[in-house]
Amino acid sequence: MTTRTTISLPDSLMSDIDRLVGPRGRSGFLARAARNELKRERLRAALSEARGVMVGTPGWRSGEEIVRFVDGLRADDRDPWADDDGAGTDE
Repeated sequence: MTTRTTISLPDSLMSDIDRLVGPRGRSGFLARAARNELKRERLRAALSEARGVMVGTPGWRSGEEIVRFVDGLRADDRDPWADDDGAGTDE
């Protein structure tokens, strides 16, 4: 089911849309754009709601701790995934 509606858009935006999809492709283009924007907004809301949910749980690391860990890996000459005895390397 579809609902007919009237919207107002700046002339320059309508021209850009028409150049891209043509006048007969406007509705489909705008429906896809609206769906994509709804997905983005829902994702943003979910991420905002989940922000901080892991703080204090076992295994959680702050951004600063992660940066220090990665910097340490980059500064280390050994393979970070190898066992201490050197096993697991391709060398």
